[in-house]
Amino acid sequence: MRNKASASTRSNQTYLNVLRKICADAKARGVYKGRKATIDPEKIRKMKAGGIGPSAIAKALKIGRASVYRALGS
Repeated sequence: MRNKASASTRSNQTYLNVLRKICADAKARGVYKGRKATIDPEKIRKMKAGGIGPSAIAKALKIGRASVYRALGS
């Protein structure tokens, strides 16, 4: 049973390594750019500076609270 689990783990690691290489190559060529940003970090910072809390900002912008914290941290 251990051999099957070990082989499966190796197979998954090999797949992930190949996938990372493909993505890195595509990014280097400028083909893979990721998803366009849908959240304006500057708007979040202005709301926070205006005294609005992260939960209220998230509700107002219809985004997750974690996204608000991520935008404030960057």
